[in-house]
Amino acid sequence: MAEPSARQLLRRASTLKIVKQEEVSPAEENFHELENGGETEVGGDSPGAIPQDGHKSQGWEKISKSIDLSAVLNAAAPPLEEGGTLDLSTEDFRQGIPYRFKVHLEQLPGKTLVVTCDPTDGAAVKISTHEKEGIVTYMCTLVPLKQGEFTISTLFGKKHVLGSPFKVKFDSPADASLCSLNEAPEACRTSVDANTLTFCVHTNQEREGLLTASAKSLTSKASVPVTISQSGKSHYDVEFDANDGKKYRLTIKFDNQPINGSPFLLHLSDASVCTATGDGIVRGVVGQENHFDVSTKGAGPGKLKVKVEGKSQAVVIIKPKEDDVYDVTYFPKKVGSYQITVLWLEEEIPGSPFLIQCYKPVGVTLPKPEKSSVYMVGELYKIKIDAKESGEGTLEASSVEEGGADVNVTSPGKGQYRVEVSPKTVGTLHVRITWGGVDVPGSPFPMEVNCKPDANQIVVSSPVYGVGSLKPVVLELNTEKAGAGKLKAKCIGEKSKSVAVTVSEGPSKIREVTFEPTKPDIYTLWVTWSKTQVPGSPFTINLHPSDSTSCQLIGAPIAPEDWQEPALLNINTLGAGNGKLEVKAEGESSGAVEGEHLKMREKDGGEMEISLVAPAPDIYKVYVSWGGEEIPKSPFVLNRITPDAEKCSVSISRFGPAWDNDIILFVDAATAGNGQLVALAVGKTAGDVSNCISVTPDEKEYGKFEVKFSPDQPDVYTFTLEWSGKVIPGFPCQLNRMPYAPDRVTVFEQPQGIMNVGQDIAIGVDTSSGGPGKLTATCSAMKGGDIPVEIKTRQDEYKFRVSFTPSDEDIYTLSVFLSGQHMSGSPFKINLIPVDASKVTASEPMFPQGPQGPCEVLLGTENAGNAEITALCMGNKSGRVPVTVKSVGENQHKLSFTPPHPDFFTMGVKYGDKKITRSPFYVNTHPPNAKMVTVTPPETTSLRQTIQFAFNGSNAGFGELKATAFGDTCGNINVITDIDIVNSQYIVKFFPVDPDIYRVCVKWGEEEVPGSPFIINLLPLDASLVEAKTIHFPDKAGSEYAYVTVDCSKVGVLPLVTSVLGDETGHIDSEIEELPNACQNVKFVPPRDDKYSISILFNDEDIPGSPFVMNIVSPQPEKVKLISTSIPNQLLPLVVLTFNTSEAGRGKMEASTRGLKSGEVNNHEISESVPGTWRVSFIPPFPDTYNISCLWARREIPHSPFQVNLESAVASEVAVGEIHIPAQAGTGEEVWLDLDCTTAGHDVVRGTFEDASSRTNSQEAEVVILGLKRYRLKVVPKEPGLYSFSVRYGRDHVQGSPFEVDIQLCLPEGVKVKERNFPQYSDGKQGYIVVDTNEAGRGRLTAKLNTKGKHDNIPLTFQEIGGKLHKILFTPPSPDSYSLEIFWSDNPVPSSRQHFTVLLPIRPERVRCGELVGYGPGQLAKLDVSTLESRSGSTDSHL
Repeated sequence: MAEPSARQLLRRASTLKIVKQEEVSPAEENFHELENGGETEVGGDSPGAIPQDGHKSQGWEKISKSIDLSAVLNAAAPPLEEGGTLDLSTEDFRQGIPYRFKVHLEQLPGKTLVVTCDPTDGAAVKISTHEKEGIVTYMCTLVPLKQGEFTISTLFGKKHVLGSPFKVKFDSPADASLCSLNEAPEACRTSVDANTLTFCVHTNQEREGLLTASAKSLTSKASVPVTISQSGKSHYDVEFDANDGKKYRLTIKFDNQPINGSPFLLHLSDASVCTATGDGIVRGVVGQENHFDVSTKGAGPGKLKVKVEGKSQAVVIIKPKEDDVYDVTYFPKKVGSYQITVLWLEEEIPGSPFLIQCYKPVGVTLPKPEKSSVYMVGELYKIKIDAKESGEGTLEASSVEEGGADVNVTSPGKGQYRVEVSPKTVGTLHVRITWGGVDVPGSPFPMEVNCKPDANQIVVSSPVYGVGSLKPVVLELNTEKAGAGKLKAKCIGEKSKSVAVTVSEGPSKIREVTFEPTKPDIYTLWVTWSKTQVPGSPFTINLHPSDSTSCQLIGAPIAPEDWQEPALLNINTLGAGNGKLEVKAEGESSGAVEGEHLKMREKDGGEMEISLVAPAPDIYKVYVSWGGEEIPKSPFVLNRITPDAEKCSVSISRFGPAWDNDIILFVDAATAGNGQLVALAVGKTAGDVSNCISVTPDEKEYGKFEVKFSPDQPDVYTFTLEWSGKVIPGFPCQLNRMPYAPDRVTVFEQPQGIMNVGQDIAIGVDTSSGGPGKLTATCSAMKGGDIPVEIKTRQDEYKFRVSFTPSDEDIYTLSVFLSGQHMSGSPFKINLIPVDASKVTASEPMFPQGPQGPCEVLLGTENAGNAEITALCMGNKSGRVPVTVKSVGENQHKLSFTPPHPDFFTMGVKYGDKKITRSPFYVNTHPPNAKMVTVTPPETTSLRQTIQFAFNGSNAGFGELKATAFGDTCGNINVITDIDIVNSQYIVKFFPVDPDIYRVCVKWGEEEVPGSPFIINLLPLDASLVEAKTIHFPDKAGSEYAYVTVDCSKVGVLPLVTSVLGDETGHIDSEIEELPNACQNVKFVPPRDDKYSISILFNDEDIPGSPFVMNIVSPQPEKVKLISTSIPNQLLPLVVLTFNTSEAGRGKMEASTRGLKSGEVNNHEISESVPGTWRVSFIPPFPDTYNISCLWARREIPHSPFQVNLESAVASEVAVGEIHIPAQAGTGEEVWLDLDCTTAGHDVVRGTFEDASSRTNSQEAEVVILGLKRYRLKVVPKEPGLYSFSVRYGRDHVQGSPFEVDIQLCLPEGVKVKERNFPQYSDGKQGYIVVDTNEAGRGRLTAKLNTKGKHDNIPLTFQEIGGKLHKILFTPPSPDSYSLEIFWSDNPVPSSRQHFTVLLPIRPERVRCGELVGYGPGQLAKLDVSTLESRSGSTDSHL
């Protein structure tokens, strides 16, 4: 009997069927593997399996109870309309654990299986299918989302499958968070036999669950089989073979949830690949650190342990050195044998343990040079060696440099040695000393050897400094031939005093003496070489800016009376800064003076002598200028005419009545020729008093003089004026200087009784002792107005009554004169004001002799009327102290008392019967204590507003408040100190006008008060005034700070805002560090090599130079670019090369220059003008060809050395490149020509572009610098035509000039397609199209080849095949529809677009045939044939 088919078996099934594991088909097994995701499951039962040996799981019992399996299995088989069976699995029924079952149905068109769950939100359902022999198996996976009982329905064509619906109850899942691993597998050591890794998992709970695990090799990205076995209740072993690389990821889940720490990253560790290297692993030195390195590269993660055992305990220190390399340091204390054990993850590395011997280090005592830091040629030096406890060995010594020294070793015994060294050559000598073949500590020992010092052999360059600049001044000295010596320098400015000087040594014995001037000044620099001054020392360096006003004429012009002799002017320029003296002269009649008649020479000490030899008698004006500006008193007038006294005139300016009044005369000798004015005076009693006469020339008018006679005693004088030895007309004359004596006039009568308004007030005056003269008097009231005064003579002719009548209560001033001079006691004050104590003024208490002397108070009673002053003084401890009242002048009185000891005193003062306004006075005689002074800061600090401080010194003892203020730029400013009596305060105020930083210094006594000086910053908040002074690049990223030093001394107080951004790193945190002198460091640590941009904002604006670019990468000299050159001209005698190093990484520019004739040039200046831009310049000594070698980070940059030809220009040597002609005129495209003038000498390049026939429409070509002595001439033609392009170097044409340039029209319509050949198949063959441009004018041929598919701008090849014919070639990359379009100077060529199709070639080998079926007798045989891959779009191939 034939076996029933699967379809027949399906139709016979009538009840719910449970399929055992061994009955599952291979296809179904694959289905399970797909659903389980390749995981191995342990715990519960496998999907679709029945427990063996009668042991049923909890899940099986639940489903048996839910569905009543026995009733279903024994029931009769009712027919099924749709047919089919329902297979249920016996998995654990827990929330979150997938629950699976199968449904087998015959495939029917238009019907599908639908699975539903009640409640609907309780689970997610997924269905997949598998078909075999017309039977469809539906694999249903249900994931319960919560606990509880669910009703599951399976519908096929809207009808239930047999057994549907059924109920399943799901419990809560196990807790994966309680699971743990026996040990976190961060690092695993491979076993000897196999690379099998085993881990124990503890579920730590009574509840059963499903444990799954998967492993993946991170080396090959492949999955690794995992074995799980249960080793006990809630204990599982997870095991896999680690044979695929050394890095794995292990994932362990319990009830589909990751356990603690999962997934685990595993890295196999292998101590066998570790190595130990270094001197410390071979031998050790007692009493010092010994080092060796341990490399664990490739050994995986682990922990390094090192143990040193031997004669003494040795401290071991392990430090990470770099990636997978450790530095091990140990410190043995005793000589002997030691064992070093090195473990990696508790396993010894190869060679461990290491056995070594530790010795004491060989002691070396080096000889010291006697008088310098170097050793001398021919001298004998002894090096002492102590090897008593250094073990066995042989001492050997030699010179590293062959023939550098004679070296000999001697030994007195007992481990002592002497190494005798006698240097033979100059330079650095190295003496190698070994013990047992190993260098002793410090070997080889360097010895700097030189000859004896000779300062005269030093070559000194001129000091490098800027005029009026405060940049560092550098003096370069070449000491290569000066022997061994020490360079010292000292610098002193006339005002700056001592200035710090640094001496640095560069390559080839080049030393630099540098000092930074603190202010504009004249500096004197002394430089010595071993106490002997170098040539040219001392050097005088004037750093004052040019200031013509500081030039001074020394004495008077020297003009001999003989007009033919030289007239001299001596000008002092020492304080006029750095400038040049220029002079010219002209006569009133003879005109300009030139040549030998006008000379100038330099004398010592900045003095210049100007000599004028008059070509004819005349009055000459000499114009003297310094730095282009005339000096004071210029022009100087030199009279070179023969003197004539008759032409002098004299006038009287002043003739006072008193004998001691000055007599002043004016003498006009402008037309009297070149002479000298002399004044003489002789008194009858006094004799010759010519020394009392001064003769002063008029500074504004030439030839005019002021003669001043100041007699020192009364007398009658004979006065004489002479002009060049001849008496001036009108002289000599008599001067009577006998005096009156108004001081001997006295008052013999005072006003009597009470003085009232409206009554005469009179005084009596006696003039009997006052000599001859007239008595006069005036009277004035303080409130204004003059009062009539009456003078009457008494009976005695020498006595007078002087009186006036007051009209108001006022203070009157009565002045009495004798011959215009006040008499004794005049003027007299008469006070008729009523008594008013409130108008008494008083000073602060003063101690003229110190706090132990008398305390004094000055009172003014001018407006307070006449009354008596009384005073009472009391001390807190001293009691009453007597007060003295004394008149010290008109309406001035002094109150004084002497403190018996330090105390606090109170003094009350009355004027009449009332207290004065200031009373009482408080006097503190305790010692001053400035710390007790308190301050109230200003409420406002603004420009052009009064800024006011308040200070309280009531508790500060005896003292006086003093205040000064000054601005950093504007200098001292006026400060007003007032006293607030009511609040016992001192008010200090000032009025700032200009933006500046102001400092207010306040002292109490001689000590500054707390907080002084008080700084008020009123500088503008202008970001353009913030200056970036220094940009520091670190040597290595990640190790130290990069920073920008910002000078904020010229702006007000406002915080900087910074940000740092790396091109690849992104945003970097930055810090701001406060520095002295209002500077700040904006700094950050670059984490990696990158290009960083540092933005610095002040008041929301970028400061100059921001953002600053720091290219912190390794030096890349090949990226240094020459951006500009400058060749000497009349204004700038420098060769200047400017380089861009922003992309060249870290480094420093160095340069050297050598002339083919002049040799080395040593006047370089190398500077970084802005970050990333370096400037190399030098002054060529004379015409020559110079080679400039430029290095970046000590490596040569591209195109170096640069050649500069400064010899006479030779146009024929200019190398001319190919001329570039544009497609057509009027498009803005340029005609350009490149020139290389490197070998053509030094001159100017010029180009002229003009119409070739008419020589019109001329244009000057633009000259662009391409590099050193390389140029490009550019011009834009305006219209089509034939042009002439003339190119000259200096005055001569370059080779080929003038050039003929033909500018034609661009005519795209003139382009013609001559031939085309398009490929039919995509078999790699080329297609092409031939184009004729003979009638298209000037232009550029281009084309585009595109497809409808994924290919655009397919590469094209252009070939010129003769004349104006061009071939465009291409290769189609794939079968597709193509479009080819042609352009002439970017303009489409009319009718040039070509379309063509490329097919897949015929490939019979790609025809695919299926299985031949039904080939029995009388049956129709079928063979499926596929030609999908054999052709694409074929019309000429047939099957």
